[in-house]
Amino acid sequence: TLVLAQNNLESLPREIERLDKLTALNLSDNRFESVPPAVFRLPALTALHLERNDLRDPALPPEIGGLRNLTSLHLGRTNLKQLPPEIGRLSKLVKLHVPRNGLTELPPEIGQLQSLTALH
Repeated sequence: TLVLAQNNLESLPREIERLDKLTALNLSDNRFESVPPAVFRLPALTALHLERNDLRDPALPPEIGGLRNLTSLHLGRTNLKQLPPEIGRLSKLVKLHVPRNGLTELPPEIGQLQSLTALH
């Protein structure tokens, strides 16, 4: 587990992708304007927290679909307007938290999340 919450981080060093056994990453309450690319190269990640970051891109990057071990994804208050179809690839996802965003619809692929028990 790596908790970097409540800082003023705007980026992560590329070297973070060397943490190939990292299972939980908390980047909440920072100054990220986009999801750091290194996040998508953490194959063991099961929990990702990005709440309360002012993301500039209205859509979550499609690379999110590559985090196949994710069980918990927290994206509240990130200014998201849409979730990509690739969200459907997260077959182990149990919790998806997206409160206080501008979502107006969910992609049909949300129905592929057979393990999902909580959608907020």
